Amino acid sequence: MGQLWTKNIAFYYPRHPVNALNITALFPNVKVEVFVSEVLTYTDTLPAGKSVTVPLPLDTEIHQFGPTSQTVRISSSEDIVVQSISKKGDSVQTNVIQPYKNLGTVYTIPSLNYSQMINTFQQSAKIVSKRYRSFRLVIINGYPGINVVTIVKMPVNETYTLSAYAALQLQINGTETAVVSKYDVSVLLTHPCVEMEECRCNMVLNQLFPDTLRDSSFVVPSILNTSNFWLHVSSSVKTSATGGNLELNTLDAYSSKLLSLPSLQLGSQFIITSNLASLRLVVPGIIIEPIAQYMFSACYLAPVSSTDAMALIIAETSYRDSVYIDGDLLSSNKWSTIANSVYSSVLVSLDDTHVIWHPSTKIAVYVFEKSTNV
Repeated sequence: MGQLWTKNIAFYYPRHPVNALNITALFPNVKVEVFVSEVLTYTDTLPAGKSVTVPLPLDTEIHQFGPTSQTVRISSSEDIVVQSISKKGDSVQTNVIQPYKNLGTVYTIPSLNYSQMINTFQQSAKIVSKRYRSFRLVIINGYPGINVVTIVKMPVNETYTLSAYAALQLQINGTETAVVSKYDVSVLLTHPCVEMEECRCNMVLNQLFPDTLRDSSFVVPSILNTSNFWLHVSSSVKTSATGGNLELNTLDAYSSKLLSLPSLQLGSQFIITSNLASLRLVVPGIIIEPIAQYMFSACYLAPVSSTDAMALIIAETSYRDSVYIDGDLLSSNKWSTIANSVYSSVLVSLDDTHVIWHPSTKIAVYVFEKSTNV
């Protein structure tokens, strides 16, 4: 299962949001159940490879800070891929939801420097509302019982008790360094309105990986038609990052610095960190978490919700001519080698949901969909 990101419209745009799930089964006759606030609202048996869209009630959106029971839980009898879709007007944001097996009990919180982002993305300095200067954390209890969650921060930690499958939304100010829980939780970093030039802003969402899934080798994907690239490295210890002609490569623990990554305009880049870390690629209105090298997989289901989508495929150069899309061998002369690595990347168009796979080695797949930004 890959990661998929698109831009979304500003939260204040005067249109009612439409929220839905796009669910695709990987095997035949898969029973799927969707619970909204622990009430069964959808159940069906799905065939393999065919996506189904499940609308969600309007009140599933979280507006207030603090704990809430407004969560959605999806269960199935076999493996599935779940993609969340949020539409407002002609804008859409999609995100692949990480399965329960990718959750954990300890998360390092990335300290993103929002003021630096604003100064970087805008041609002229603007006054930004203090209300939207910082990001928010959404913590979802993945345990079917009471869970105790601690926010590690200065000067005093904060502890919360969550009921089964409940969620907690908090405003953060940069003093938070970690989330620690008794049982597995899902942790999301969100912002309702990352401001951009010309009075525009995008809602962003980044589902964090737990510390047990951190790595030290990453292939950072290049994005077409984007000139502003910044890299953020999250680690609980002092760490150096090399590759991609980084202008600064030594970072203190829990650093908030955004690293300039000029080489990304030329293509994908291979980044190595001296200690286990997580990376985020920050571009105007989007946050992308690169797939760690050890999390590469042999097979990806690439869900597509529009007719204007692209897949960035990363494969070992020696094996790149054996990548398949569905049952057809990918034939392309547009592969580009990635400097200081054994990998190459290629961008291909997608017009529908496809399976992208390799018969003998592991690959990475990112899917990007075009959307309107208002």
